[in-house]
Amino acid sequence: MKVQLTTENRILIFTMLCLVAIGIVSMWSIMSLPASVYEQPLLSTASIVKLLSFQPIKQTIFAIGGFLLFILLLRMNYYKLKDYSFIFYLIILGLLVVLVGWGRISRGTRAWFSLGPFALQPSEFMKIATTLMLARWMMHQTNISSITGMIVPFIIATVPMGLVMLQPDLGSALVFLPMLFVMLFVAGARVKYLAITAVLIALSLPVAYFGMLKDYQRMRLQVFINPDKSPTADAYQLISSKIAVGTGGVLGRGLVTTDEYTPTVFVPERHNDFIFTIIGEKGGFLGTTAVLLLYFALFITALFIATTTREPFGRLIVSGLVTLMAVQVFINIAMTIGLAPITGITLPLISYGGSSLLATFIALALINNIRIKQIPSFAVRDF
Repeated sequence: MKVQLTTENRILIFTMLCLVAIGIVSMWSIMSLPASVYEQPLLSTASIVKLLSFQPIKQTIFAIGGFLLFILLLRMNYYKLKDYSFIFYLIILGLLVVLVGWGRISRGTRAWFSLGPFALQPSEFMKIATTLMLARWMMHQTNISSITGMIVPFIIATVPMGLVMLQPDLGSALVFLPMLFVMLFVAGARVKYLAITAVLIALSLPVAYFGMLKDYQRMRLQVFINPDKSPTADAYQLISSKIAVGTGGVLGRGLVTTDEYTPTVFVPERHNDFIFTIIGEKGGFLGTTAVLLLYFALFITALFIATTTREPFGRLIVSGLVTLMAVQVFINIAMTIGLAPITGITLPLISYGGSSLLATFIALALINNIRIKQIPSFAVRDF
């Protein structure tokens, strides 16, 4: 079946591919193939294993696989997911439960299942499953404007959020609440009830700070407040990140530099959560501005799809998924330049990570699919 792309689809696909390309190029600009690869036959088992473990190559493989999955999902009818959303939600929720006891520990977080040379991070797919489940539940609820109508959606969102906190992965957990609030607003919840709920959550933050956060998470907040007087690895990372972004100037230092010890060399996780430092150093103000404009075009186009889609399930899905991605972009860039505490959260489409990249491809495929299908709405109220 031939897919008829609209202008909005073309904009989304173009910006998506540009951001993925920027991420891969950024990784290649700071990494070189291990010297041991050249010491063995190219097609030998040892050489192939080392090539597959090389992060820019792995990310390229994920990008190709993700784009093929993206094309496949464009041909389906997103509305059929309504009948399977509860099943998806339970399956991935079950994976999060299993993960608490048997997941792979990396950087103090038990958030991955090991799959040979690759790893699966269920929390990335849980975000999408929760969005689908919330959309399915709220699409025809007539009491969503009342306090009681908000109870079930809060349970749907906070259960996976709590399991992600147990890993502990504060960065991934943070995105659930903004997504929930936006979807509740789109579904018809009253602003005053949402505001009261937000105030209650804010008032409970001291309890969460002392009773729920780990010592290193509390330290990150202290580092954010006063990094120069915090002799910790996180303070070093934050200061190094700000220096790296600042050294790019207007035009950047270029993809290839003769200086072996460029500022990004001293930034931990520079290919992952702090990949924006590479863009800042290599591309300067122009490079970072280009990335921000690409994200802006992507989000504005997706929001246009949400506002012009009258079918409730589709509009709720787009609203939730756009919020997820926008919050991640905001938090990631803000922490990179010192405007937010350090949290383990990736920059969508750019950061290294197969699960994050595949999940974002799925999210964008759903948004594009909703624009292509244009299913008529027969809702009992104007949506």
